[in-house]
Amino acid sequence: MGASFTSESAADAAARSGARQASLTQRSREVMETALAADKHGTRRLQFETAIAANEWQRLLASTLRRLREDGVRFSIDHEGLPELSAHIVRGSRLVALALVTLGLYLAASLLMQHAMGPQLFGLNALACVFYLVAGWFTIRLVRAIGRTI
Repeated sequence: MGASFTSESAADAAARSGARQASLTQRSREVMETALAADKHGTRRLQFETAIAANEWQRLLASTLRRLREDGVRFSIDHEGLPELSAHIVRGSRLVALALVTLGLYLAASLLMQHAMGPQLFGLNALACVFYLVAGWFTIRLVRAIGRTI
């Protein structure tokens, strides 16, 4: 019963669509005939353009809908400066990573200095001194890199 109801609905819809199509075609013919009729004030070009538009609108609408169905809606966006922005983001993230490593070295060296463990060099923790030297070198690199961007 559900299948017959669906076929009847589809048949009704097709009949209504056909009637609508016929009425639109009839209306376009009427518009064309009116445009081609002798007009006291109009020009021949306007009449010709109206007649073409009345005949061609259905074909144009169908081809536009078919193209939209097949290709979908597409639009393009021009993005100026996106590669440069990407390069700046990459460079900034590298600087942040280096800054975090430097911070970690400073913290580790400070903790090692507080607890006098490990080898001593002139009364200071040798590993903490190495960490401070590496962190100092990273700090100089960071300051120079930031100075170049400003």
